[in-house]
Amino acid sequence: MKKIVLVLLMSAGIFWSSLVPLFTTLTRSSVKDDRFFNDEIALLTHKKESSAIFEIREVAVSHVTRNGLKDGALCVVTTECSSEVYYSLDGGVTFQGSPQFIGLAAGTYEVVAQVKDLCVVKTVTIYQPALLDFTTTITHPDCSRGALGSLMIMPTGGIPPFRFSVDKGATFQQSPEFIELTAGIYPLLVEDSRGKRVSHDVQIGSHLPSTGSYLADCAVTMYCKSQRRI
Repeated sequence: MKKIVLVLLMSAGIFWSSLVPLFTTLTRSSVKDDRFFNDEIALLTHKKESSAIFEIREVAVSHVTRNGLKDGALCVVTTECSSEVYYSLDGGVTFQGSPQFIGLAAGTYEVVAQVKDLCVVKTVTIYQPALLDFTTTITHPDCSRGALGSLMIMPTGGIPPFRFSVDKGATFQQSPEFIELTAGIYPLLVEDSRGKRVSHDVQIGSHLPSTGSYLADCAVTMYCKSQRRI
């Protein structure tokens, strides 16, 4: 009986000893498979990163604030954020390491971004306000005694709000309408919010010399109005 038990124990030991290398092999294989899987993920990630497209995502533009000034600016944003990216505003003639450009006049710029052997181009326009100017609508006084005229100033260009003057800037008002104006030449002036000014002289009523007769002056005035001379 003891011999039988001993034989069984020896057989069990041999069986388990044969399983140990198998478990070891399976464990090593599992570890190897995990490492291979992780290596594959790293490789795919690297390929994805290396295949990313280098491009200009956006060019943030600050336009010129007043006609003729050089206070425009822009900032180039690319898909690559590194010190190896260089930027140009003149189509690649000159480059700089900063993506920001300041002190720019109004105009169209050929923005170039370059990293290593990759180069991308984007055209950007910086705008400026139109030159300040104005037109007028005039109501001339008729030839009745004490008649007065009026005018309306209509600014174009510039940056509102505006101020208006009929005495070349001695006094200003916010309203573009002037009423109760006697016949004469008025040096109109318009000023925008940036302090830019423009002036024109306008004529209200007749500037013909008086004939000495009110009725004659009235007749001349009416005739000139009909001929659109005043």
